[in-house]
Amino acid sequence: MDEEWIDVSQEKNGSVLKQIIKAAPTESAEDGYPEKGNKVKVHYVGTLTKNGSQFDSSLNRGKPFEFIVGTGVIDGWSQAIPTMLIGEKSKFRLAPSVAYGVDGQPPSIPSNAWLDFEIELLGFTDREDVSDGKEIVMKKTISQGEGWKKPSADCDIEIEIEHENTKIKGWWPCAQRTENLILDNLNIPVELRIGIEAMTMNEFANFRLGQKKCEYTFWNVRLISWIENEQCIIDVPGAVIKRTQVPSSTDEWQFPVDLDTVRVKGQVYVPGETNPRVDYGAIDSDDDQGGIEWIIDSGDDSIVIGDCIYPLCDGIDAALKKMKCHEVATVKISAEYGYKHAPTRKAQCGVDDHAAFVFQGSTPINQPLEAKLKLCEIKSGDESWNLKGQNKIHAVNKKRELGNLAFSKGDYTRAARRYDAAIQLGRSDYDIDDADKPNLHAAINAARCNRAACSLKLGDFSHACSFASDVLEQDPTNAKALFRRAKAYTALDEWSKAKADLKLLLSSDPNNSDAKRVLAEIVKRQKAYNDEQKKLYAGRKNIFGTA
Repeated sequence: MDEEWIDVSQEKNGSVLKQIIKAAPTESAEDGYPEKGNKVKVHYVGTLTKNGSQFDSSLNRGKPFEFIVGTGVIDGWSQAIPTMLIGEKSKFRLAPSVAYGVDGQPPSIPSNAWLDFEIELLGFTDREDVSDGKEIVMKKTISQGEGWKKPSADCDIEIEIEHENTKIKGWWPCAQRTENLILDNLNIPVELRIGIEAMTMNEFANFRLGQKKCEYTFWNVRLISWIENEQCIIDVPGAVIKRTQVPSSTDEWQFPVDLDTVRVKGQVYVPGETNPRVDYGAIDSDDDQGGIEWIIDSGDDSIVIGDCIYPLCDGIDAALKKMKCHEVATVKISAEYGYKHAPTRKAQCGVDDHAAFVFQGSTPINQPLEAKLKLCEIKSGDESWNLKGQNKIHAVNKKRELGNLAFSKGDYTRAARRYDAAIQLGRSDYDIDDADKPNLHAAINAARCNRAACSLKLGDFSHACSFASDVLEQDPTNAKALFRRAKAYTALDEWSKAKADLKLLLSSDPNNSDAKRVLAEIVKRQKAYNDEQKKLYAGRKNIFGTA
């Protein structure tokens, strides 16, 4: 071997030889050498020692190669890279035993081949970039945390921070996650929140913030705990937000769903007030007795207890559907999802002591609310998992009828949930006799057809197409499904598909006035579009001349 080769193999057996092509800058010595577990960035060219033919190159791909030392590469690389400084360019000669061995890597690398790699070390870090490749928040775990869960953007996070001889403990609310946090006069950069959301419970980590060395700041953080601010109405962020205070004490997975009966304790406040306006019973962690029962998300805005008609609150129902039995949570509710009317008496005589107990003072109608609730009990509305045969068909139709009721009141969001529940309940027919399967399929198709109508009302035209198509797969001439899919296609400007559905509908029902009207609208819209395109084309000819 040439005298310039240096044996850098761990076994000192000549399996990894090194030849420095370009020495690293003097200042690179301050950064040290990469170690196992560090993330490195290199450019390289790989050739066969025997004849110099090239088999791989990051330069040809125009992108540096990044990997973790000790994982994901051949052993020879894991021995070679830790001998380099940043900015250094060296050539390494690797024996087959630390390269691809007897198997090689056909067709470019034969069996038992010696390999040469020219490698330039561009950089390395013992930190993980947790800022989506921007390298402005670099994390180094000092001690591992517990489990795999990490706080989300909707969490209030409890932390302990050390920075420049200052050590403080406090909370970082989710409402302030997009701005710097001030704790005991310490100004904590907003970028640190990104790093904290990449930690697990009780993890201790050091974060380097900034992109240039002259801008670097270092922060030690211990993640103590967090509280989830759960959005209870996905389509309306901020409408109803739930924070778990006391998790469920059981391993039960069940959450309340529409038409389940719930028993609830707790108080409801107007923000800024100390006395509750509504009292469902004092919360005691050891006592689940008492409270108020109602059917969740029933579609009614009130319940009757004794001689009193109580208003129900959509926001509380939405929060309860995110809670488990025995859980205690605080809830923030926007005015839109609050109480809509005051309690009333069925009888005009006597005093309803129960009403006086539950509602304290004036009812907070159309006001934002804050509540602390405990879900004491859930009673399933239909035990759908246990329904078979005619009972299942009856339950599907019952849910569809409830959807129809909500639809008739213009409550299309609730109607959609009812239809979805009917479809889900009847999805499997394995426990249905063959003679009854057509009845189940008819019930499901009716629910799907109505669900398509809901989607049209809600402006969700893609889902309207999907639900109607599910019906047409089993019943290709279903008039309602054809018409509703045609309307959805029209809204999506897919006129050819809409016309095909309407023509098929009219072939079996030539007097269908609605289909004729929509078809005429499509023809009119198409003509207007074509006329507009002709004008545009004529304008282009005037400017550019005839093609």
